Amino acid sequence: MTITIEEIKENIAFAAEVMRRLPAIKVQGYCCAWPSFCRINKEEEYAEDIWLPPLPHEITAMEEILEWLKFTTAGNRRVVWLRACGMGWKVMSERYKKGRSTLIREYRTGLEDIKNALNSEDNEKKFKVLKHVIE
Repeated sequence: MTITIEEIKENIAFAAEVMRRLPAIKVQGYCCAWPSFCRINKEEEYAEDIWLPPLPHEITAMEEILEWLKFTTAGNRRVVWLRACGMGWKVMSERYKKGRSTLIREYRTGLEDIKNALNSEDNEKKFKVLKHVIE
């Protein structure tokens, strides 16, 4: 079973979305005294962003997917991760002082490196286990 670049993009975007849903790091000892409440249907329609923490199997899958990023170089890794987080090419171009075409080349190279590493004989078994966790 081989993995495609589109599957890699989807999985890394999934990992970025799970990481975004992780709870914020706060100072220990503070708590909220307000009681929890349930929304009625009309309120749910207008609620734009309801924060739901990730499930344990989603966190496990995220950790496995983040391991994939070590198969590419540090510069390519940064571009692949920022694209998965939704950062635009123009913002990355201004931040890292590189051209858009250079960043796109690094992005594609990073995805190719990850694909080649995952499709190698050594990682075939590990990827099958991960596919079972995500589904």
